[in-house]
Amino acid sequence: MTTTPPDTQQLRDRIADAIRAATCPGECGNSTEDECRRTRFQPVVWYQGRVIEVDMSGPVDRIAAILADALAKETL
Repeated sequence: MTTTPPDTQQLRDRIADAIRAATCPGECGNSTEDECRRTRFQPVVWYQGRVIEVDMSGPVDRIAAILADALAKETL
């Protein structure tokens, strides 16, 4: 059995939390579906009220920007 170093596991947890924070909660207000898809990850699977799978297709720079924004908000 292999174990994950604590710092690697913490980074994985932070990234997973950032993905969840950047996922559309379904309350987009006046945004169209296309606008929402460009700025938020779309949830695919929810389990016990928590997003466990998202649709993250798109340009790498856009995905990186969405994650970076979510990670930056985490530190505020």
